[in-house]
Amino acid sequence: MGSDDLRKQEYALFRFSLIAPLVNGLIEGSPADYIERIAAKAHALPGGGTREFTPATIRRWLQQYKRGGITALMRRERSDRGAPRRLTEEHMEVIREYREAYPGKRMTQVYSELVQKGLLKKPVPSQSTVCRYLRTLGPVLASPPVERRRFVMEHANDLWQADSCVGPYLVIGGKKRKTHLIAFLDDASRIIPHAMFFFEESAKNVITVLKEAIMRRGVPKKIFTDNGKIFRSLRLRFGCAALGIEAAFARPYSAPSKGKIERFFGTLRSGFMVGLDLSSIDSIDRLNELLWEFLEQKYHRSPHSSLDGRTPIDRYMADEAHMRFPTSPKEVHEAFLACVKRKVKGDATISIDNVAFEVPQKFIGKSLAIRYNPDDLSFADIVPEDKSDPVRVYPVRPRDNALIPRTQNKRAWIDYRKLYSGGEGDV
Repeated sequence: MGSDDLRKQEYALFRFSLIAPLVNGLIEGSPADYIERIAAKAHALPGGGTREFTPATIRRWLQQYKRGGITALMRRERSDRGAPRRLTEEHMEVIREYREAYPGKRMTQVYSELVQKGLLKKPVPSQSTVCRYLRTLGPVLASPPVERRRFVMEHANDLWQADSCVGPYLVIGGKKRKTHLIAFLDDASRIIPHAMFFFEESAKNVITVLKEAIMRRGVPKKIFTDNGKIFRSLRLRFGCAALGIEAAFARPYSAPSKGKIERFFGTLRSGFMVGLDLSSIDSIDRLNELLWEFLEQKYHRSPHSSLDGRTPIDRYMADEAHMRFPTSPKEVHEAFLACVKRKVKGDATISIDNVAFEVPQKFIGKSLAIRYNPDDLSFADIVPEDKSDPVRVYPVRPRDNALIPRTQNKRAWIDYRKLYSGGEGDV
């Protein structure tokens, strides 16, 4: 996936993060009040810097998302790209980011270093323009102290927390291997939508657990995860946005903000891991079977101290009327596919993650939206602009193509019956 694709998706996710409470109904007061509050704040931009947005801009993003989903929020190329402008949005982002990194530098020094390092892309603004903009930013303020309050969501599936922890060591094929548990926990009911052990922590495995959790327990309005790399993958966040799920992240080194799932891990260690007979577990599949048996038969059906003595499953089922479930497994699967734009080359191919795919000849020279699974590059799908059925394409097979006659080289068949039409005597 190219850097331009990644940048566009990051901006789409940033925009979705501002409108997600409106999409999910998780706001205090009216939508107009929420938009005014958001417009009054400066927001950290992808890649650095901050910016304020007008209420009209936020309302436009909301309408775009309702019409076209997360992909409608991706930044489009400017129609005036390359034309002289005093300060582009990209200029302002770079200037803000550099100033915040070096708050003690003079304005003229900031401009000089930005030019010398080639950080200001053409057309390069003048020094007076940059200094004038720097004066509008004001002084760099210290970050305020973090305020924390105990909370609980009103309904099940309003918020899921997620985290990972080290699991038991298994002896597989004579080798001792460490396991890792990835789990999601519903904030209101304390139910575990899904959890699994793996031999490695990865974004792919987080997505595997979340997809299964959604199929089992419904679509959450928001997920709150650790700030670790496996939870911040672009594919995970983009998939969540496609399903209308807001993804939020804990501050670095902020364990108290994930207290509920940390307490669950403590319960799991004392109530499940301690009693395991590891000598009888010969595969990670067997370990997961035992985990799911513990969750469904014991943890979900035991009274919970934070639920006034109710069990997690009873508290969860009490909110069944408030839940949203996916229309089909296909909807969940497609949400977590990667999405890129590619222009078809003259030989009717596109490249995805260094793999060449062959597309129909009619698409030569056109820019196409492509959906694919980064973990399985045996095929990809072209998403037509008219929202008709996707067109499946496959990796190029050069040897097979060598045997296919080109259209321009094909000769029409000769119909000898028409050529010699004198009757039976001519035969």
